[in-house]
Amino acid sequence: MSWCSETRRAFVTLLLALVKRALIFVWLQTTMLRLLAYRLLILLLTYAMIRAAFIAFNHKLLGAPNVSATTKAMLGGFRFDLSILVYINALLVLLHAAPFQVRFRAWYQSMLKYIFYACNIPFLLLALADVVYFPFTLKRLTADVTGMALDFWDQIGSYISGFWYLLPILIILLAIIELLYRHGPALHERVLNRGAQWVLLALTIGLWVLAARGGFQVKPLSPINAVAYASPQAVPAVTNTPFTFLYSLTKSRLPERIYFNDETEARKYFDIYKNPSRQDVSNRLNVVVIVLESFSREYLKRFGNEHNLTPFLDSLYNVSLGCDNAFANAKHSNEGIPAVFASLPTLMDESFISSAYQENEFNGLGTLLKSSGYSTAFFHGAHNGTFNFDRFAQRAGFDKYFGKNEYPNQNDYDGQW
Repeated sequence: MSWCSETRRAFVTLLLALVKRALIFVWLQTTMLRLLAYRLLILLLTYAMIRAAFIAFNHKLLGAPNVSATTKAMLGGFRFDLSILVYINALLVLLHAAPFQVRFRAWYQSMLKYIFYACNIPFLLLALADVVYFPFTLKRLTADVTGMALDFWDQIGSYISGFWYLLPILIILLAIIELLYRHGPALHERVLNRGAQWVLLALTIGLWVLAARGGFQVKPLSPINAVAYASPQAVPAVTNTPFTFLYSLTKSRLPERIYFNDETEARKYFDIYKNPSRQDVSNRLNVVVIVLESFSREYLKRFGNEHNLTPFLDSLYNVSLGCDNAFANAKHSNEGIPAVFASLPTLMDESFISSAYQENEFNGLGTLLKSSGYSTAFFHGAHNGTFNFDRFAQRAGFDKYFGKNEYPNQNDYDGQW
């Protein structure tokens, strides 16, 4: 028994010694990566401060969020901040993780500092400017702001006189960043293990991709995902300006068309304003909108189909308001949903849900029904996150979303949507 106890004790001691040596090895080999994490953390804290200022300055325009809503927006915003920061600092990440001993040289660290500021100051200025510019656009800045470039120098005097206080605020922010940057983890030159450094580089690239796409969800992070953390009105509190700006640069925009000089001329040909008679809606009926994939009116008996393919829909048609003049507004699923629930037909080569305009304010069916006292829900047969329908449903004002993830009996799934 004594021999077994001594053997067990020796084994535990050996194991602890090996673990200790392994931890020391990892700690020494990750010196540069810990320094990188610290520098990114400085930026995350800076963006958090700017977001707090954005919410405080624009709280009425954001629906006056309470403490709980503000906290949720701040936490959700961390995801967007991290995503855009790894994009902006991609070169910085690579230079920190490169498996070379030269990273400990003074000139190399000076180069990293210049790159740090060169990459981040323009976007910090953009984020700071949007704090006071948001009331004019009611959305985060996107690439359409570049259309003002020609007038910039003509208007620079009014910009300075109107928003002069942004410059000292930026200087104070940069001073705080510099103070934190200088007091980062001490950097001592290490003898690096080349094999371990290549493994760490591979892990860093993997983490970079994960952070850049915003997580493991089906689609990479986009502005529409912000509705998971805030009401549609408060979505700008979750996103950040560098994210929306760079995201919009990757999206094509519609060319501006001017067909009439003014509204009076346009109304000579077509009056878009309708004044329907108000009806008593005190006895509210349930409203159900059924959306079918790849379906057309020719399948309905009402329109001449002789095979009675849709007896249930035909029975509904006979006791409902029927619109005989129906026209297709989209070719794909992710284009059809905005057309049906937000009256946004397909006017682009891509869906509104993934376009540069997805942050624009609009009234969806859920929003309109909610104003009449309805509780609304959106049901979809695919996995949550497919086509970002769950997030669009929130933007369209639906109170709840039920996808395949919420369906109680997965055994009913037959392999088809």
